[in-house]
Amino acid sequence: IKDLMDNIFASIASGVVTTDHLDRVTTFNRAAEVILAVPAKQAIGHSLQETLPVLWDDLAPLLESVRRDNEYAVIEARPELPKRGRVVLSFKLSPLLDADGKTQGAAIVVDDLTELRRREEQLQAIGRYLPPAMVANIRSIDELGLSGERRVISVLFADVRGFTSFSEQLDPEELMSVINKFLTVSTEAIHTQGGVIDKYMGDAVVGLFNTQLNPQENHAERAVRAALLMRFDVLGLHETLPKDQHLIYGIGVYTGEAVVGNVGSPDRKEFTAMGNTVLLAKKLQELARGEEAKRMGGEILIGETTYKLCRHLLNTEGPLQAEIKDRDAPLVYYKVLGIRRK
Repeated sequence: IKDLMDNIFASIASGVVTTDHLDRVTTFNRAAEVILAVPAKQAIGHSLQETLPVLWDDLAPLLESVRRDNEYAVIEARPELPKRGRVVLSFKLSPLLDADGKTQGAAIVVDDLTELRRREEQLQAIGRYLPPAMVANIRSIDELGLSGERRVISVLFADVRGFTSFSEQLDPEELMSVINKFLTVSTEAIHTQGGVIDKYMGDAVVGLFNTQLNPQENHAERAVRAALLMRFDVLGLHETLPKDQHLIYGIGVYTGEAVVGNVGSPDRKEFTAMGNTVLLAKKLQELARGEEAKRMGGEILIGETTYKLCRHLLNTEGPLQAEIKDRDAPLVYYKVLGIRRK
């Protein structure tokens, strides 16, 4: 029977530790050795305080409560173990009863939640860029290549026109309320088409399509559809706002190669894209200033590569050209008028 019990304890994936009424360790299985980084021979027969000094302050009041009240207790701790560093551990404590139902000590089940909590924290960070449904589909963070990857992506750069002069007329609270409504419209449009929010820059928003977080074969089409949806929804927003708060978007979409990944310090990282593609999307946004766009909710300009991938869907005007500083050839672009009728 003893051999059978030893085999059972050795096979359990959770750490199992039992103590007597003096808090001396009586059982310490193989999983507990791995999780707590303490050999069983250094634990059995010794006090729990001596065996796990970094955890004693957390466990001592619970052990006393378990013995006194014969009730279960659960705690999650984040100790720094000498041989493992910072970990996240779950402890479940229960009274250890004899045949007469008297408490003789405590049984402690410990599970290592370090990797699970790390993944949850990473997913929470990614949730700032992606809609919840897309976050739920991510299975492995480590396979995403967030440290940096060169990819062909589509970048959407949108900026609220006339916001600077408009902001001078409002109180700060009202100003923030209005701009957040416009940013909400743009965010929802990008998310609807499966885009990633790169960043907000005052009254501007940047959306990325076909990154490691949201791989898409039709990323150019999705980016243009997001731009069209954004422009359309602004007109709906105008119906809820006073006329003096009617603003429009200037939107640029450019498709090309970029380096995509996390940048920043060890304490704070942000997922972003870098390269000429991002700069040209911004340049197109700056060129999108047509006055006739007011009745449409804004103007959308797309680069030549984006146009070639989407021309079967769109009514456009162009090709048009713009001279760009430090660029040998002019920037070729097209003005999006709408979706082509079938």
